[in-house]
Amino acid sequence: MGWIRRCLQIASRPLVLVGLIWLTLLSSLAGVTIGATANGVNPDWPVWSGTRPVAISAGLPEYGLQPAIAADPSGLMVVVWSNPPYQGGKRNIYEAISHNNGVTWSGPAPIFATAQDSYLPDVVIAGGRIYVAWTEGQPPLAVYAVERPIEGVWSEVRSIPTPPSVPVSGFTKPRLAASSAYVHIVFSAGDPYQDILWASRPLTATAWPTATVIYTHTTVASMRNPVLTAGPDGNTVHLVWEKYSSLNEREVLYMYGRLEGGGMQWSDPVVLSTGIQRPVWPAIAAANDGRLHVVWGEEIGETDKPELHYVRYTRYDGSTWSTPERISSSPVKINHESPAYIAPDIALLERGGHTDVCVVFQGYSSTSNIQAEEVLVSCTTSGHDWPPLQNVSRSPAYEHTLSILPSLAFDGRGRLHVVWQELAGDDLIENYRIYHSRALDRAFLPFVTRGS
Repeated sequence: MGWIRRCLQIASRPLVLVGLIWLTLLSSLAGVTIGATANGVNPDWPVWSGTRPVAISAGLPEYGLQPAIAADPSGLMVVVWSNPPYQGGKRNIYEAISHNNGVTWSGPAPIFATAQDSYLPDVVIAGGRIYVAWTEGQPPLAVYAVERPIEGVWSEVRSIPTPPSVPVSGFTKPRLAASSAYVHIVFSAGDPYQDILWASRPLTATAWPTATVIYTHTTVASMRNPVLTAGPDGNTVHLVWEKYSSLNEREVLYMYGRLEGGGMQWSDPVVLSTGIQRPVWPAIAAANDGRLHVVWGEEIGETDKPELHYVRYTRYDGSTWSTPERISSSPVKINHESPAYIAPDIALLERGGHTDVCVVFQGYSSTSNIQAEEVLVSCTTSGHDWPPLQNVSRSPAYEHTLSILPSLAFDGRGRLHVVWQELAGDDLIENYRIYHSRALDRAFLPFVTRGS
C-alpha cells in the first residue's frame, strides 16, 4: 500500500479580495502556511483555513486512540483519548485541557489508572463539571464514568450498573449528553449487542442509577453505535443507532425519550435510512429551534471490506424528516486496516437566527492513487447545498500517515475545532498520536471569512 501523503495547498479558485487579504493576515498571525509548499500537494481537496495540526498527546508513547472533544461557552475545551502510560502498559484515559478556546493546551495527563485496559472514551461539559465515560476491559465488560468540577479533581471511578437480565458479554462505546439539569449516557450491551441501555441523573447527584434497557431485539441483530443528544427543553433526549441484521441489511433508527411523571417515556422507533442498503455509524445534534440533524456513513459495494463510502444527512423540522442526501457528489475510500469504516461526527453553531451545520469524517479520493485517509470537513447554513470538502489534517507527504476517527466541537467564540488520531509510525493498529486543529474564524464556506 502506498503511503504517499499530502502537504498544504490552497486550491486555485477565485477569491474575494477582501477575504483573501483577511485570511492571509490571520494565517500569518497564527503561523499557518497558505499556498503551495515545496513538499508537494494533494489536489483532491482544498485546505481549510485552520491552524496547523498540533499533537496534543506529545510527550506520550505514540499509542493515542479514539479522541473525543467537548467545549462550553466559558472557553473551556477538553479532549480525551485512550493511551498506555508506556509501551505495553495497560491503557488509561488521558486528557488535555484548554481554558482559552483551544489556543493553548495543558500537557496530557491520565484521568485515572485502572487494572484493565480503558478504551472508547466520550466527554461532555455541563453545569460547571466535566463528565467522562469509557469501556473497561478487552473485550469491554464494563462501562466506567468519572467527573470533576472544572477547577477540581476527578471523582472516584464508578461503573454504570446494568440489570441482571443483561448479559455481561460486551459493551459498545458509551455516549454522553447533557442538558442544564441532567447528564445522560447510552450504550449497547449483550451478545450480539441486542440491548440498548440508557441511564440519567441530575447534575447535582453523585452516583449513576442502574441503566435501563430502552430498546431490545429478539432476533439475531445487533443494535450498534447508539448516540444521543439533549433537546433544548432539557427534558427530552434524542437517540439514533445502527441496526445490523446482516452485511447487506442495516438500518439507522431514531427515537426520543421525554421526562414525564418522574420517569422517561420513550417513543416508538422510526427508520431514517429507508431505501439505503448499508448505513453505518450515525451521529445526531439538536438545535435550539427544535430541529434535529443526523448524519451517518453509507457503504457502497458487495464485499465484506467495502472501499467506497458516502456520508448521508437528514434533518427533522418539527413535523417531518427530510429525504437523506449525500453531502458530497463523489464517494471517498477507506482503507481495509482498522478502522475499515466511516464514522462521521456532527456539530452545530447557532447565532443570529442561523444554524451552521458541520460534518467531519475520514477518507481519501475515490479517484486518487494515494491510499491514505485525511480528515475532511464540510459546513452549511441551509442544511443542504453542501460546499466542497476541505482537508483539515493535510498530512505532510514525508510522514506517510493516516488521519482517522475525527471528533469536532465549536468553542465559546464560535470557531470549529477538530481532533483525530494520526499514524506516527509503522503499526497501523496502535501507533498513533492525537492531533488538533481549530478554525481561524467563524467561517465555513470555502475561503470566505467573516468577522467575529
